[in-house]
Amino acid sequence: HAGWTWFYLYNEHVARFLGTRIPRDYNKLPAALYWLLHIVWLFPWSLFFPAAIAVAWQERRRRPASKRQRPRGSAAWRTFARTSFAARTILLLTIFSAIILGFFSLSTNQEYYTFPVYLPLLLLTAAALAHLETDSLSSARGPGSPGGLPAGVSALTFAHTAFTVLGLAIASALAYGLWTSRHIAFVPDIGSLLAHRGVGDYTLSMSHFFDLTGPSFAALRLPAALAAIAFAVGPLTAWILRSRRHALASTCTIALTAAVFLIAAHIALVRFAPMLSSRDFASTIQQLESNHSIAPDSEVMLFGDQAYGSSIPFYLGHHVELVDGRSTSMLFGSLFPDAPHLFLTSNDLLAQWGNGSRKLLFVPLEKRDDVDKLLGTHQILLKETSGKALLTDRPLDPTTH
Repeated sequence: HAGWTWFYLYNEHVARFLGTRIPRDYNKLPAALYWLLHIVWLFPWSLFFPAAIAVAWQERRRRPASKRQRPRGSAAWRTFARTSFAARTILLLTIFSAIILGFFSLSTNQEYYTFPVYLPLLLLTAAALAHLETDSLSSARGPGSPGGLPAGVSALTFAHTAFTVLGLAIASALAYGLWTSRHIAFVPDIGSLLAHRGVGDYTLSMSHFFDLTGPSFAALRLPAALAAIAFAVGPLTAWILRSRRHALASTCTIALTAAVFLIAAHIALVRFAPMLSSRDFASTIQQLESNHSIAPDSEVMLFGDQAYGSSIPFYLGHHVELVDGRSTSMLFGSLFPDAPHLFLTSNDLLAQWGNGSRKLLFVPLEKRDDVDKLLGTHQILLKETSGKALLTDRPLDPTTH
């Protein structure tokens, strides 16, 4: 068996970078999506990146030519030491951001691998906005655009224009969705209304976004309404305030718009919880134990990969057995001779089902057909949510109070 050095240092780092990691349970974003999705994740502040770049370029051109010459050796260090704290901080954040973004653009990646760089990017954007807001627009006739506004101010105007146009477009799309779903009844289990299109085999962070349907939109009325109001009012208000030179109020309005959108996104994420999480199934098992419908020594099993029902062992507080679960992140440890006896085959399940202590089997949507073929009619459904099921091999115990 391969040791820790091969598994952790090579397989989980070098091989993952090269796209040869075992097992292949991941995906790589196309280059265009890798860069464009950073704009999506950092929206609306990503619209102000051109302004930040314009400010940096403009400041570089304002420096005397003698200072732009690159010193060498110890002179370079003395020059760096004499620069201001703000300038050194900006340089550090820029280098850090460039290294992280460049590194993951070459590797097997998802765009969320670069989350650590988001704070530096936002700090750089904030520094550029602060620089622009402290400049007097009436006297700003910089070299960035001779005879007109400085390049940074022009980029800032473009950002507000783009934010307003996109905000109104997003608000209109959400309003259309709300209108077309007005007669559709609210269904708490949004997973039962999704299309399950399997974009990217669900190995991309945004895969489930493409599963949305008209009926599923009815479960998202509240977050959609909040986001629609925020995008219809916030961007236009910020632009008006900026045009009247209320810089701080304009930036705060953008921040408030983003905050309301994040609240709406969180509400939507909670609505997706029954589909994305298995916590409810752990709660069901605990409730059945507390009312003595099942014995405390009942065996809990997960069918398929542990990731399908990872919340169950977490909230139950003890190990569960995995049926045909020797895959993905559990593969390496399961192959050691001293590994806990938690990994069963379908034949093991079939032999134990209905014998000995009670069996509880969690089945993800992706494995329902396989389990139905395996167990046939010898199964009792205890709970079903978003296509996932909790089965048992015998009727519940009679409760006594």
